[in-house]
Order: sequence, then structure tokens, then C-alpha cells
Amino acid sequence: MMELEKLCNVVEKMGQKEFDAAIAEHYAKALVGLMRVYDDKKKCMDLLTVAAMAAAHVDGKFTKEEFRQIGGLIDIASGTDVSYDEAKAILEKTITEKNSEEEFVQALYLTIARVDMDAAGAYMLFLIFICCADGDANWKERKWLKNIYK
Repeated sequence: MMELEKLCNVVEKMGQKEFDAAIAEHYAKALVGLMRVYDDKKKCMDLLTVAAMAAAHVDGKFTKEEFRQIGGLIDIASGTDVSYDEAKAILEKTITEKNSEEEFVQALYLTIARVDMDAAGAYMLFLIFICCADGDANWKERKWLKNIYK
């Protein structure tokens, strides 16, 4: 899966504006694909939020850069304006598995893939961007991503 390695390296080097535009685009495509399965936008957004939280916590750390990318999703899911420290507490409480709920994230990928392969690809790219948000998708994060896509 050398393509994943190359893609992570490219994403890690992106400027903030380009990164923000790309992650928003992939999120939107994944959301549309997921809504073809569940005709409930709030539920779909919540599912993508949990997946983003899992991706942000794969390496056991939750950085301010990752919060910058998923803080808005957590706000929408919780219905409140969540601070970095609150988001970190939510993450640590919600994501307790060693592999950050890998099975949940993988099942969501397969669910989207059944109805829309392009949306499933966008979902994977969204997760890649979350893992690369701090400018360094380490080996744990890259291995986790590979396991989702196997």
C-alpha cells in the first residue's frame, strides 16, 4: 500500500487553506454517500464524527491541530460549543479501544462502499486527512488506516 504512504506524505505537507478545502470536500462526499444508506443527516453526521474522533485518537494523542479539524463536528454532534479540553475529555471517554474502534470505522467504510465506492473513497480520504492534521501521520496511524481499507 505504497500509495497510502505517498498520499500521507503529500497531505502532511499541504498548506492550511488547501488542507481545509480538501478535508471539507471529502467529508461532504462521504456524508452524501452515507445518507444514501441512512436517510437521516444528523445520524450520518454523528457517525462521521465518531469515525473522525477515532482517527484523531489512533496514536493515543489528541492534538490542537486535530481538534481544529474535528472540533466543529463534535460541536454539531453534542449541540454545544466544545473547547479543546472538553473535546479531549469526550474523546478519551468515548474512544477507549486500543485500535480506536477500528471495527466501527471499518464497518462504516464497508456500509458506504455497498452503495457508493466514490463516497467510500472520500470517507477514507477524510480519515487520512484527520490522521495527518498534525502534520505527522505516524506508523500507528498509517497501520490503522491500512487495516480499515484491507
